[in-house]
Amino acid sequence: MAEFARFKEDARDKYPTYFCYSERGLLSFLMFRHLHKTKYLMNFLNNIKFGMKNNVFKKLKDENISGIRMFSECVFGGFGSPDGIMAFKIGERKFLLFFEAKIDKSVAESNKKEKYANRIKGQLELKCRMIINYFRNPKTDKISSKKPDGFYKDDDAQTRCLRVNIANSGVKTIFDDYISKVKMEDIFYVALTFQNESPFKEGNDVFCVEEKDLNNNFGWVSIGKYMDLSHADMTESFKKFKFLEERDNW
Repeated sequence: MAEFARFKEDARDKYPTYFCYSERGLLSFLMFRHLHKTKYLMNFLNNIKFGMKNNVFKKLKDENISGIRMFSECVFGGFGSPDGIMAFKIGERKFLLFFEAKIDKSVAESNKKEKYANRIKGQLELKCRMIINYFRNPKTDKISSKKPDGFYKDDDAQTRCLRVNIANSGVKTIFDDYISKVKMEDIFYVALTFQNESPFKEGNDVFCVEEKDLNNNFGWVSIGKYMDLSHADMTESFKKFKFLEERDNW
C-alpha cells in the first residue's frame, strides 16, 4: 500500500493533521505516539502471537522496561527496508524487533504476491537472513547472503546475492550500537495486519528460515484486536485514520 492516510486531531483544524505515507508512516505513528510509553509497549508485546513458541514477554514486567529506541526509514540494501525497528531492555536482557505491516491485506493475501520481496513473509525472512549472516561474521563491513542461498528457491530474491554495506554511517550505528548487543535469539520479526485470526492457524511454517530455531522468533499482531484491547486513546487515534478520499483544503 503506497498511499497517504490522514489523522486529524479535531474538526476545527486547530491541532496538527498527520499525513502518513504507506505502512511505514502508520507504523512510525504507532511507535512514536504510543509504544514509547512502557505500559503500552508491554501491552503490545503481550499481544504478539508466535507459531511454535510461548510469548516470552508475558513473563516480563513493564516496570522493568528501559532504554526504548525506535527507528524508521532504515534501508538495508538487498535485504529491504523494514517498516519499523524497536530496541529496548527488560531488566538486563536486551531485545530488538523488526516490524512489517500490511494495512489492507492479511498475511495469507500478502504472501500471494508474485515477488518474494513484496510478501510480508519475504520481507520478514529477509531481515532474519540478514541477521543470520551478520552473526556469522560480526566484524564484517558487508553482509552478503550465499549465492544461491540454497534454502530459498521460489523467486528472484533467492537467485541473486543479497548485500548491505554496514560501513554506511546510519546502518553502522544500528548494527554497532544495537544489533551487536542483542543475542540473536532475542531478535524478533513481527508482522502487523488488521486480520483477527492468527496466521499461524494456517500452519506453523508461515515463516521459515534455514536456522530452524529462529522460526520461533516470527510473530504476528492483530492491529484491530490490539486497538480493542489497548487504551482508549490508542483506539480512537487509529479510528480517526482515513485513507485520503479528497484533497486537503489547506
